[in-house]
Amino acid sequence: MRPVVGSDRAVVGAFLALILLLVPLAHGPLARSAYIQDDRLAVEANPIVERGDLAEIVSTNYWQGVEGADRTLYRPTVIASFALERRLIGRADARLAHGVNVALHTAASLALLWLARRLGARPLVAGISAALFGVLPIHVEAVAGIVGRAEILAAGLSFAALALGVRAFDRGASTSRRRLAAWAAGALVLLALGAKEVALATPVLLLALAALAPRGPEGPLARAIDRATALAPTVLAGVIYVVLRVRATGAVAGLQEVHPFDNPLAALDGLERAATALALVPRYLGLLTVPVGLSADYSGPAVPTESTLLAVRPLLGLALLAALVGLLLAPFFRPRPSVRLAGFASLLFLAPYLIVGNLLFDIGAAIAERLVYMPSAGVCLLGGLLLGGAIEHGGPRPRLRSGLAALASLGLVAAFALLTWTRCADWRDEETLFSAATRVRAASPRALLILARIASERGQLAPALDALDRALEAYPPFVAAWLERGSLLGRLGRIEEARDSFRRAVEFGPLQPSGHLNLGIAESRLGHAGAAQRALRKALALDPTLDRAWAQLGNLALARGDRAQAAHDYRRAIALGRTDLEPRLAEALAPP
Repeated sequence: MRPVVGSDRAVVGAFLALILLLVPLAHGPLARSAYIQDDRLAVEANPIVERGDLAEIVSTNYWQGVEGADRTLYRPTVIASFALERRLIGRADARLAHGVNVALHTAASLALLWLARRLGARPLVAGISAALFGVLPIHVEAVAGIVGRAEILAAGLSFAALALGVRAFDRGASTSRRRLAAWAAGALVLLALGAKEVALATPVLLLALAALAPRGPEGPLARAIDRATALAPTVLAGVIYVVLRVRATGAVAGLQEVHPFDNPLAALDGLERAATALALVPRYLGLLTVPVGLSADYSGPAVPTESTLLAVRPLLGLALLAALVGLLLAPFFRPRPSVRLAGFASLLFLAPYLIVGNLLFDIGAAIAERLVYMPSAGVCLLGGLLLGGAIEHGGPRPRLRSGLAALASLGLVAAFALLTWTRCADWRDEETLFSAATRVRAASPRALLILARIASERGQLAPALDALDRALEAYPPFVAAWLERGSLLGRLGRIEEARDSFRRAVEFGPLQPSGHLNLGIAESRLGHAGAAQRALRKALALDPTLDRAWAQLGNLALARGDRAQAAHDYRRAIALGRTDLEPRLAEALAPP
């Protein structure tokens, strides 16, 4: 006999209140957080956000307003949300942006509660699942980073679309309500796709809901037509999204340029790539369920390469995926409500994970905690089934087992909320965030580079140089760190050492013009005119708009008495905005 846990409405209401109270409270430290890293480019300094022209937002790619950034992403829903914020108060405000992210995350948690109930989950199961989702520490990166709003919107809108999809396939509802639900679901799918590409999993999940929907008395053909009609708005949403995406990016599915520094799988193939990708599965699930060692930096050596499928981590990853696939197929053999829910929960993890988990193709990062925001909902549903089911069906000693399960559920939610609060405190600014990353993993190359830049801006050149040396020890091909090191050594007057650092930058990044430019300037300061000229010419071959390179070439030409060449080079620099060189041009043009 199931123990009495109160009416369904009362239980749902209690969890609704808990989520509305606990989720914002757990993310409270974000009220003092600043814009960090990509937030500055995508939000604070984005001219498209500043203008707030909806037609422009819909017709341009995600990074259109940022020079030199990736042009393959299309996220108008997110950019529109940033623009709406700006329109409301007339300026960029990090506190408002963080508050909106927390509110949207709270709404996504409630949408998961709604979806779980629509799927037939008991109130305790749905409530525990949504509460866990709301306070998962691994979600902090998505909530605390303003650009993480892409994850929140894609997932929250998808959960709501799926909840409406359940109604659209419900033969017990009136035809008008079913049609309205189908069109509303299609609209939400379009918005979710416009938030982030992970929402491509949502149509797959809707198809699964259609397959799991109870059958009515009609025949197979009528049933197929009915479900196709319910799915038609989602298909239309997909077509509209593809048309808009092609218009904005020039491609249906343009892939990001992937660098091994961020994703070592880009440099692997065959069994090594497959084994390394499989090893990410237990790592992600470990961070989801035992959130110890969370970090904002997984660059460089953070993801070890696996050479064989028979290693422990790839085998564990394969076993976990097999278990999830087993849960997915279980409803076909045992069509009980709890088994159906477990099967859908498994698919809710697997479908989006196949997009973000590097199993099928390489994405921009091997690991980033924000990437499992949507897949984690499936894990939370499975956790809710386990804990909520234990509370409601205590077994041989129901009172004791139910009490222990309830205590475990409350303890887990409270512990996760506390860890989330602590993790949010790390996101106050770039220094606190990346200092925390180095505490988790001392050899975090990107974190060390950012801390070095902060120290350098404060004039603390020795600590900055030490941080760069540690970053390069961890990841020698780190071009940005070699460039930063060379600049610091130049400021310290150690020009030969600076030149050597720039040479290493050119060695590891021969196609990066900044390395050749800085090498040319260093060679010039050392009096090596020929070497300087060769380096500067290489820089300009890669990027003709480098005004500093044209200016330095002009200086070299003038120094050797070639006034015509100096005048030519100065004119090129002036045309690029270096009006301060006009006196040098006049000097080059003056009679000898």
